[in-house]
Formats: sequence, C-alpha cells, structure tokens
Amino acid sequence: MSVFKKMTIATLALLSVVSTSANAYDTQNRRIRINNYSSLPVYHLYISNAGSRRWNSDQLGASESIGSNRSQVWNVDDGSGYCRFDFKFVMSDGSTRYKYNYNVCEASYLDVID
Repeated sequence: MSVFKKMTIATLALLSVVSTSANAYDTQNRRIRINNYSSLPVYHLYISNAGSRRWNSDQLGASESIGSNRSQVWNVDDGSGYCRFDFKFVMSDGSTRYKYNYNVCEASYLDVID
C-alpha cells in the first residue's frame, strides 16, 4: 500500500473519531421554556432543525395544550448537534405563529405572543 493511501486512510479514521467524539461530548443546553403570553391556548407545537423543509411531529399530541399565560419546558436536543430550530405554534382558533432560526443553546425561553 502506498504512503499516500495509508495517510488518507489514517486521516479519514481520525476525522471519523473526532466527529463522533464532538457529538458525544456536546454539552450545550437545549432546554427551552415556552411561555404562552397570547390570549389563546397553543394546541399544536412543531419543532424542526432550522432550514428543514418539513416539520417534525406535533410535540403536544392530541390531549395536551399550553394554556394562555402558561409555560412548559422542552429539551429540543435531537442528537444532531444543532442549536438553531424553527418553531410552529398552532393556536386554538387555527391561526399559526412561527419563530424561525431560534438559537436554543443561547436562549432559555421563547415567548408566544398575540
């Protein structure tokens, strides 16, 4: 095996270990308190990586909601290492509110307002 080929294999192996280790030891806090300061309850909450072309499943499910002037805490760590997420709130009247490219590693809360 040529020296160049050996060096390439060694470099790729090292990069693979470094990449895996970085995700395994990511200590960023991705917990966020969602405060509903709007006059309507939030019936559906969708969260996805910023820039994703689709929303993940409803985080509230069929029987939960975030009432007006209430809050709930979520850990939005999906294992990807992302800090920026998009949020979609569907209110009790069917209207929607969005928060795009929100950095959950730097912020500890997100307010939903009218």
